[in-house]
Amino acid sequence: MTDSRPRLGPIAALVLVVSGLLLPITAPPLGLYGLHLLLLAPPMTLLSRLGGRSAWLGGWLYGAAASAGIFWWLVPTIDRFTALGAVGGLAVLALFGLAFGLFGAVFGWGARGVRAASGPLWPVGLAAWALACEFLNPQLFPYSHGATFFQVPDVFLLSALTGVSGVSFLVLLTNGLVAAAWERWRSDGDAALQAGHALRRSLPLVLAAWVLGVGYAHHRHGVVQAAMEDGPSARFALVQTNTDEERLHAMVKEDKASPERDLVALTRQALEMDPTIDIVVWPEGAIRGSLKAKRRRAILDLAAEHDVEIWSGILERRGPKGARTRHNGAYRIQPDRTWSAPYDKNILVPFGEYMPLVRYLPFLSSIRSFRALYAGDAPAVLTGGKAPPAGFLVCYEATRFRYVRRTVRAGAEVLGTVTFDGWFGDTNALDLHMLMAATLSAATGRPHVRAATTGISMATGADGVLIGKAGRVERTWVSMDVPLAAVPAPYVVLGDWVAWLCVACGFGLAARGRREWMRAPAQRDVRQRLRGVALPILFLGAATVAWAIDRGAPAGDLVAWGVALGSIGWLVVGGRDLPSREPQGGP
Repeated sequence: MTDSRPRLGPIAALVLVVSGLLLPITAPPLGLYGLHLLLLAPPMTLLSRLGGRSAWLGGWLYGAAASAGIFWWLVPTIDRFTALGAVGGLAVLALFGLAFGLFGAVFGWGARGVRAASGPLWPVGLAAWALACEFLNPQLFPYSHGATFFQVPDVFLLSALTGVSGVSFLVLLTNGLVAAAWERWRSDGDAALQAGHALRRSLPLVLAAWVLGVGYAHHRHGVVQAAMEDGPSARFALVQTNTDEERLHAMVKEDKASPERDLVALTRQALEMDPTIDIVVWPEGAIRGSLKAKRRRAILDLAAEHDVEIWSGILERRGPKGARTRHNGAYRIQPDRTWSAPYDKNILVPFGEYMPLVRYLPFLSSIRSFRALYAGDAPAVLTGGKAPPAGFLVCYEATRFRYVRRTVRAGAEVLGTVTFDGWFGDTNALDLHMLMAATLSAATGRPHVRAATTGISMATGADGVLIGKAGRVERTWVSMDVPLAAVPAPYVVLGDWVAWLCVACGFGLAARGRREWMRAPAQRDVRQRLRGVALPILFLGAATVAWAIDRGAPAGDLVAWGVALGSIGWLVVGGRDLPSREPQGGP
């Protein structure tokens, strides 16, 4: 019997690439988030109808294009700070897209099976499968479809119950419905009837999900707004010197103390123009050296003279002489010239702040061109007199939701992020990093202040709505009153339960839908089956990398991952009692 499934042609490939490349327009700086409800429908339709190798290759093409479109800032960054140039930057971006676009390949691998197993509810099944692939994708720089709605509180505050995954699920459900409507319009005969049936069966479920999700978000918005209106506030000044990596090196080469003097001068200007400021926030690495050193006296005097707290990032050495270690962290400096215990960054950036595997492969230490930092061993909550206990996040940590949940559970009532984004120039990386930080407030119910060296410094209330922000690559400071109300969020305790359910259901549907493949005589051998499931097994193995970055995974992650692996395992060793059928094409 010949394989009648559609194959990946040039038109389909072009549609997949364009759909992926257009994803960035839904996020800042353009922020056309409404288009996110449509842009995923073409890949859903195409990939769920393709078969064999065409399905996963098409999915990989889409995933690579989406990753390259979102992270195009890698090209100017590499061009500016390495000898590779723009051509080398494009090559790195292509490799990056192929590596982190693997989620698209896995989606394509299972989409047809999920559609078959879901019956007329295939728009819902494909949404669950897409969310499963998004959640397990081991992204170095996490990106979620639902995050683009971060400034629509009557939608995005659903994340306080479900995490961002719940909002992503609404986006994916809508795209599934659009895909069914498109097929109903463009098809005829039995195909049109089937698409119409899927549309009628799925529409009530999708509408119900939106009504429940928006209903909860609207209620949550009212509760948070009332708490912010009735609770205390503090006036924060976010200081942004616009000192990128090149300028910083030039300043340090001329005079090691000049970056701190520059920061103090800009801060003094802010305090003189706005004497009501309570707390000043400085970026990552603003202070370089111990607060006990004499040249730090100007910083302590500044806090005392203006009766302000200073929340600052710091790079320093600590420990006994001969055994000192380098740390990237933060302090709360008080008006009485004292300071809190330090917070040390827990999640270090591999190859930039530490060399992975050097403990097991000592020779790696000889090839690194940087001095390794030592990580903290747990979240820390710092206290002071001007604001409630604050959980500090240094740069990359503000993108890791599991870690932020741990910080809030440790007692943080305010989140403070200090970051150095001077590597990224005037690119969308600044906007994406700011977006991720803002989503934390809505999901955890905590106000959040963020100081970034080159932008974008910003502050949100517990609803995640921006109170104010600084410009991109601009030397400036911004001051604003930030409500300090912390409103408990179920997500902090429950975790990513919607994503866990989608992982379990999605992989279960994918396995169930591929029973026809298992019945084929060519697949009776276990080795042949292993070849057919190599892609999802590779993907599930890579998913554990995210747990290594976050230093452990919640039990729910492990259970959902186990169910997914068990579903794939069933395809390999199960179903031997199924009656044999003629092959219907490769996996």
